[in-house]
Amino acid sequence: MDRRTGGIIGTVASIVAAILILYVLVEIYYSGIDRIFEPPVVYAMIALIASGVFALIGYWYYTVEAAWHMRHLSPVALLLGALGVAAGYYYGPVLGGSLIVLAYIVELFVGVKLYRDFLRESRMGALLFLVGVVVFMVFLPVILVAPAASLVSAAGDAVKTLGLIIVLWRMIR
Repeated sequence: MDRRTGGIIGTVASIVAAILILYVLVEIYYSGIDRIFEPPVVYAMIALIASGVFALIGYWYYTVEAAWHMRHLSPVALLLGALGVAAGYYYGPVLGGSLIVLAYIVELFVGVKLYRDFLRESRMGALLFLVGVVVFMVFLPVILVAPAASLVSAAGDAVKTLGLIIVLWRMIR
């Protein structure tokens, strides 16, 4: 796989993941944190982890700045996310949610480095991606105690998604 194709695959998978994240955040807002580890939200989170695997594979070939982080930290984040979904389903939302937040904290380091790779495609897209990731992450742990914060995280996710769409558009042009 060449670098460009990897970037396109990784970015499409990231957009799919961002849409799934948005769905989960809206569910948290309307149903509360206690209900997110029940079907169909669990199915969405499993699909989210699967899209993360595709993003990892694509970005594996694409990244220059984030190469080390992508190869070493992203698999850890995916594993923590999968453990978080399973723990939430079997042991409750506090443990599951905490592991998922930890997974996204690890993924934040990858996202900051990925921003530098995205700068080569589009400055505006990269900036929107970074701002969205930071807003999403700052409010994600707050959701564990105040589910209404999921709307702010959702806004960050939407900004990140817009940045990814701009970056993808520049990749395929």
